[in-house]
Amino acid sequence: MERAPRPYLRWFELKACRLSAMQASGVDPRDVAWEREQPVYRVYFWGHPRHASDEWRITDAGSVQEVLAWAQARSGRHRTCQVWAEARNEQGLGLLLLSGHNDPTDGSECR
Repeated sequence: MERAPRPYLRWFELKACRLSAMQASGVDPRDVAWEREQPVYRVYFWGHPRHASDEWRITDAGSVQEVLAWAQARSGRHRTCQVWAEARNEQGLGLLLLSGHNDPTDGSECR
C-alpha cells in the first residue's frame, strides 16, 4: 500500500523546483573494495556575471560538514559553489559531486 507524501517533502520538492527520482535500497557493506576516512575535497566557487571560477583543494578536513561550512562561509552573496570529493579509478583522478548543481551558473547557493 502506497502512502501519500508528507507535506514537508512536497514543500522541499517545490522549493528545489524539481521532483526527485531518488531511490533508496538496502546494501551489503561487504561489497566495498576500499574506503578512505579522510577524503580529499575540492571546492569550486563560481562568480557572476562572467562565470569565473576559483578552485580550492581541501585536505585533512574533520568531516564533510566542515568542508560545506567552510565553502558556504566563503561563497558570499555573489558566488555559488560546488563541493566535490576526489576519487581515483583505472582511468585516473575523478570527482564526485557532493553539493551544488552540475550547472554552477544556475544561481544556486552552496549547501
